[in-house]
Amino acid sequence: GKCKDLEIILPAAALTTIAAPTGHGKSKFLQNIILNVVKTYPAKRFLYFNFEESITDKIAQLINNICGLSEIYHDTDNNQFIKSFLRTFSAEKAEFTSKTAEKQLTNAIETIFNYIESDNLIIFAESPETSNITDIEDIEKIIIENANTHGAALGGVFLDYLQLVTHKNFSGATTERIEDICKRLQSLSIKYNIPIVICSQLQRGAKIYNLRNELLSDSKGIENTSNTVIMLYNSVDKCQPTSPPPSVPNMKK
Repeated sequence: GKCKDLEIILPAAALTTIAAPTGHGKSKFLQNIILNVVKTYPAKRFLYFNFEESITDKIAQLINNICGLSEIYHDTDNNQFIKSFLRTFSAEKAEFTSKTAEKQLTNAIETIFNYIESDNLIIFAESPETSNITDIEDIEKIIIENANTHGAALGGVFLDYLQLVTHKNFSGATTERIEDICKRLQSLSIKYNIPIVICSQLQRGAKIYNLRNELLSDSKGIENTSNTVIMLYNSVDKCQPTSPPPSVPNMKK
C-alpha cells in the first residue's frame, strides 16, 4: 500500500523512532523525510548516518526516490542503473524507458548533488576515502562539532538504523547498550534543540494488526526515550492473513 499526503511533524529537542520489520520500507520512508526537509529548509544542515551501505548506494537511492519512477531503464533495476550512470555520467548507450525518464533522472542527480555540495545534506557512509562511522561516541562528536560550529543552522540528524550503532566502551547486554545509545541521542537532541530521527527494527512476527511498542527490538530504551514512535507495515506482505485485521492501535507514544 501507499501513504499519500501523510503529514509528519518532527518535534525539535526530541527523539523520533521509525520502526518496521525487515524489508517493510523504513529506510525509504526515512529518505523521503530527509528529501522533504532538505528541500523545505535549504539554509539548514542535515546529517544522515547510514551504517550498512556505501555512500554511492545511498545517493543512488535518494536519486531514485526523487525520480519516483517504477522503471527508468530497461533490463535492470533503477538503483543499479543509477549507480552505473553515476560512474560514467554518460547516457549515450542507455535505453531509457522514455525521454521523460531520462530528464527526470538528470534533474534528480542535479538536485541531490546541489544538496550535498551546498552542505544542506551531509551523508556519513562508507566510501573509498573513509570507513563507515558506527560508534556512538564518534557520532556524538560529529553532532557536537556541527552544533558548535553552525549553531541554529543544524537542522536535524537521521540514523539508519539503531541496532547497527556500536558502543565500543560499553560491555553490558544488548538491551542496555541500546538504551544507553538512545539516552545519549535524546540528550543531544534536547541540548541542541534539534530533531533526531532513528530507524529501528521490529521483532519478527510483527503484523499490521498487532503493532505495539513491545514489538520494538530492544524496546525498553527506545520506548523510554522516544517522543514519537512511527510504526510501518507493508500491507503487500505475503504473510499477511487474508481475514480482516482488528483495529490498528495508535502509533504515537
